[in-house]
Amino acid sequence: MKCLLVPLLALVFCFATCTKEKNFSGELSPIEGTHSRPGLGDNPGLPTGTDWVLPAKISVVARPYHAFNSDLSKLYGSANTFYTDISFVNDSTIPITVRIPSGLTFVQFVHHRMQYGISPVEVIVTVPPAEGGPGPGRDTTTIYLGLACLNEKWAFPWEDYATEDVTGYPLNKGFYQPHKVTDDPNLLDLLLYLGGKPGLRLMNHYNPHEQYLPEYEPPQWKRIYERIQEMIWKITEGEGITSEEISSFHKELDQYN
Repeated sequence: MKCLLVPLLALVFCFATCTKEKNFSGELSPIEGTHSRPGLGDNPGLPTGTDWVLPAKISVVARPYHAFNSDLSKLYGSANTFYTDISFVNDSTIPITVRIPSGLTFVQFVHHRMQYGISPVEVIVTVPPAEGGPGPGRDTTTIYLGLACLNEKWAFPWEDYATEDVTGYPLNKGFYQPHKVTDDPNLLDLLLYLGGKPGLRLMNHYNPHEQYLPEYEPPQWKRIYERIQEMIWKITEGEGITSEEISSFHKELDQYN
């Protein structure tokens, strides 16, 4: 009987241990906070990373006096703490697909301690050919890309200096330039959770000044974007994201598949 009991107990122990290991391996790993990296959090300098390589015949041009177009078909991205305008010129004779990569950062050189931005997801834009030869100003394609912020304690671009046509929108035209695709491993880990979520595509505008009203409550559709921003700041401000927090966030994202 003892001979049978020992293997049986060993089998029970093995089953319990294996089950525990399986549950543990199913948990999502925490994401560390980022410390002392340029341009992230309260750190000076510009974000580091790799270059964004544009397709041949495509250029990004400045168009600061172009009037804002609130048509939602021109709004791209899966974050909306603020928008940036991007203007493309296609000097070929055919439409060209431009991929704005996940993790592309945006910087400005106008004001000290004003937010830098990041595109959390890849965005695909079809740019039609320009007519009348190369260069800006003719058939320029301008889009508005929703970004998350990388610096919680810095000013938002829509708080001051906005032109009349963007009053009531989270945009300040002509401020931002595409910079580097982030190489921060913690941000890259987080952005993996946001890929392949077509339901996150921006479908609404909002007035950023309303959030300062005493009775303000964010609309339901906007709350996921606030959560995305919250997760990014947990990394850039150095706190990091716990296993429980990233698991909860991952479940919230399921409805946007």
